[in-house]
Amino acid sequence: MSNKQKQSTGTQQESTKERIRHEAMKEFAAEGFAGARVDRISKAAGVNIRMIYYFFGSKEALLKDVVSEIFRQRRSALPTTHESPAELLIAYLDGFSFDPDTVRLLVWEALQTPAGSANLLTNFEERRDVIKQRVDGIRALQKKGLIPANIDPKLFYLLCVALTIYPWTFPHTIYTVTGRYPSNKTFQKQYKEFMKQIADLIMNAAKNTPSGK
Repeated sequence: MSNKQKQSTGTQQESTKERIRHEAMKEFAAEGFAGARVDRISKAAGVNIRMIYYFFGSKEALLKDVVSEIFRQRRSALPTTHESPAELLIAYLDGFSFDPDTVRLLVWEALQTPAGSANLLTNFEERRDVIKQRVDGIRALQKKGLIPANIDPKLFYLLCVALTIYPWTFPHTIYTVTGRYPSNKTFQKQYKEFMKQIADLIMNAAKNTPSGK
C-alpha cells in the first residue's frame, strides 16, 4: 500500500471514529451507560457494529473515549484567564448552552459513579489539572481586585459552575419558573444579563473588601 493510500485509509478511519463518537455521545447522554445500546449507536453512525468493537474494544471503552474527547475539546475551547467575573460566567454559560448533551452525559456519569469514588471518573487527573487552571484564573481576578479576596477561589469556581450548568441540568424547573426552556433564545439572553448583574455585585463587593481579608 502506498503512502497516499495509507493516508487515505487513516483519514477514512478517523472520520468513521468521529461519527461513532458523535452518535455515542447522543446515546450515552439520552440513556446513560447502562441504558445505552451499541447496536443503536452503530445504526445511527451507519457502521457495522463490529467496527465499534474494532476501534474501541467495548462499550465502556467507548464511553471513556467520548468523555476524554469532551474534556480535550473543553480544555482547548475555554480560556484559562478572564478579564472580569462577567466574562468568566458568560464563557462558562456559553460552553454549557452550546452542548447540552455534554451536561446530560456528565449528570449520568455522576449518578452512576459510586459516592466517594471520584477517582474512578474518566480522566480524573486531567480534570483536576483543568480545574486547577480555572481556580488559578479566579485567583488572578482576586489579585486584580475584581473578586473579593476573602472568598475561597475553589468554592467560587463551584459557584460559577453551579450557576451556569443549572439550566441544562434542570430544564423542566427552568420552564416551570420562567415559562421557557433553556434552549429558548429569549431565556438565554435574560440569563446572560442576570449573570452580568451577579458579576457586578461581585465586583462591587470586591471594592468594599479590604485587600488580603
